[in-house]
Amino acid sequence: MTARYGATAAKSLYDVYIGNGQKIIGGEIDMRSAGNDHGKPIYGGRAGYQWTAGAAEGLTLGVHAFDSRVDDDQVPRARPR
Repeated sequence: MTARYGATAAKSLYDVYIGNGQKIIGGEIDMRSAGNDHGKPIYGGRAGYQWTAGAAEGLTLGVHAFDSRVDDDQVPRARPR
């Protein structure tokens, strides 16, 4: 979902997204496009303010967040000490 609310000199922006989580199977990333069997989707969002006029035209100030868990089916090897 993406939107913007604008005035003549600036606009507020936001994005919200969600998708299937990924997994490493046999050393390769499986993008999990058919589903999510571990219950942890990827998700995130953004909120910003963008100037549309004057000296700051095109400047965007904002914050964003993203979260994901990637599972691996292989047991890590012990590190030598």
